[in-house]
Amino acid sequence: MPSYSHLRSLSPRLLRPLSLLRCYSRYKLVYEKLVAEKQHKLLRHEKLLEEARRRSETRDEVAPSTDSPEPSSLNDFEPATLKERAEALTARFVRDVSEGLRGEGVSRMRPSRSDPTSPPLDPRKLVGDRRGRSRKPPSRSAPVPFPHTRLLRFALERAMAGRKPGVIALFDVDGTLTAPRKVVTAQMLEFLRELREVVTVGVVGGSDLVKISEQLGNTVINDYDYVFSENGLVAHKNGELIGVQNLKSALGDEKLKEFINFTLHYIADLDIPVKRGTFIEFRSGMINVSPIGRNCSQEEREEFEKYDKVHNIRPKMVSVLRERFAHLNLTFSIGGQISFDVFPQGWDKTYCLRYLEEFQEIHFFGDKTYKGGNDYEIFESERTVGHTVTSPEDTAEQCRSLFLSK
Repeated sequence: MPSYSHLRSLSPRLLRPLSLLRCYSRYKLVYEKLVAEKQHKLLRHEKLLEEARRRSETRDEVAPSTDSPEPSSLNDFEPATLKERAEALTARFVRDVSEGLRGEGVSRMRPSRSDPTSPPLDPRKLVGDRRGRSRKPPSRSAPVPFPHTRLLRFALERAMAGRKPGVIALFDVDGTLTAPRKVVTAQMLEFLRELREVVTVGVVGGSDLVKISEQLGNTVINDYDYVFSENGLVAHKNGELIGVQNLKSALGDEKLKEFINFTLHYIADLDIPVKRGTFIEFRSGMINVSPIGRNCSQEEREEFEKYDKVHNIRPKMVSVLRERFAHLNLTFSIGGQISFDVFPQGWDKTYCLRYLEEFQEIHFFGDKTYKGGNDYEIFESERTVGHTVTSPEDTAEQCRSLFLSK
């Protein structure tokens, strides 16, 4: 390395680049040494893996493969080769899983010989290659079900044995389980879990499943026995989809286009303090119309609700649309704070009752049970016992007195 002693008379600012160059040279030497050591370790590791693989292949080829009688106990079972060990483990796994799926209980886990007609396993496939990876890529098929799901199902049935048979509590969402468009509280979730131990619990809302999930949680279809979104036009039971109805197939594109065009013209001529975006939302089983637009903020939503109660913006608009499209036999249901739903007659919340034929006592809880509200039809239905609530707290209080009082 060159000497820089003749430059000591220079200023420190001029010598700084030279010091950095000297440090870089030292760092480079140390780095190259570390790289060489790491490469040496990797080569040694690969050599050990290769030797282990060759020993395994040699042992499998040299060792004799003689048939022996089935052992009487686990201690007597000592296969001579890796091939026999693999066959025995495979046979034991297949037998135990099949017995568990048939519900025959837990097997004794005793090893046995595999079927002699089955193709032999290649032990080399069980040994990793020189990089330590398996020769055969892992299977992407569905995992084998837990052998004793029958026991879990039995435990669940025992846990639900205390329920009142033939009774279901069915809840609206906005204003009943949550404040309008707000997230459910932890206290309400705990109350619903407690209630579900006593009666079957269902949820029915006019919003789509995405909006209901935003309020009640992403696992809503698994948290309750029944979840009916869009008034039950999209129905889930125990987490599984059981029914879907489509507005497009019921009315057709021409009638839908006629209705949407007229509604947008009406909103364009409407004089209200604030307008935002998404005035019409097309859902699977209904059309949601919002004069202010669903993109408004929470503060604007609350202000419009107050303005609507004074000037009757939504009731007047519904009256005009009902008269203009009487030939389509549509139902108009005012719900929430800023919008109303439009759907064919019979597609209100009573639509979900077709999935509840097994229940003799259906208690419905909702806040908009007045005529014109989106809870009115199911509240007045002969199949339900209607309960009007004023808030989520009132909902919990009424349910406690009905189902949880001793």
